[in-house]
Amino acid sequence: MFYNIINLTLSNDFLFIIIIVSIIIGIPLFNFIMKDIRKRNDIISIDLEDGEKILKEGLATHRYKFDNISGKLFLTDRRLVFKAGDINIQRHIYIIKLSSIKNCKKFKHLGFLQNGIKITTIQNNDIKFFVKNPENWLKHICPKN
Repeated sequence: MFYNIINLTLSNDFLFIIIIVSIIIGIPLFNFIMKDIRKRNDIISIDLEDGEKILKEGLATHRYKFDNISGKLFLTDRRLVFKAGDINIQRHIYIIKLSSIKNCKKFKHLGFLQNGIKITTIQNNDIKFFVKNPENWLKHICPKN
């Protein structure tokens, strides 16, 4: 019997079964986890200054140093604010005053995904975000570009 188990682990049929079972379990599990992350990020909010209005908001990822931090991006009539979701270990808020933005443009994430926006400030700092529909974000952030 022990010999049969060893032969089974070495067979291609056994490996194929393991791969199929992993896919069957893995895809729904991944979808469940991502749905939970999206739900948590949807409830992120920011404190507004007196008279400040939110113009646009959406889920985003901030490329910060060597990290990708998921959260929510807010565009107000005064600032661009990124706030990390509670799933992240670090509490991360990044604020850019609209008056300090020199340029903004779309870029390819991983060389082929068209979901990146790069904001260049008047201090020549480049800040990168990954968002859904980057053209729409750029139209609102830098309408003169």
